[in-house]
Amino acid sequence: MLLDHRYDILACHPETARLLPDFEAVPPSRRKAMWLCLLHPAMHGFYTDREQTLRDGIAHLRAASAARPQDRDLSGLIARVRYAG
Repeated sequence: MLLDHRYDILACHPETARLLPDFEAVPPSRRKAMWLCLLHPAMHGFYTDREQTLRDGIAHLRAASAARPQDRDLSGLIARVRYAG
């Protein structure tokens, strides 16, 4: 799986996609790893330590936002997931 600084899923092998619950049903606009982790119901039980995964992911998004304050897509993603989880 290839991700960018926003955790957008840019590319994914079919074998990897089959490991993720309900991935093929997710519209391409929602194929963002953090969005999936936080808001996609099928993913809530996917991670062994979901809380740690969320903490790590949110820390990454904060660092990416600090490095790219003009990135409106990133700001929008952060706004959508801010109180989720």
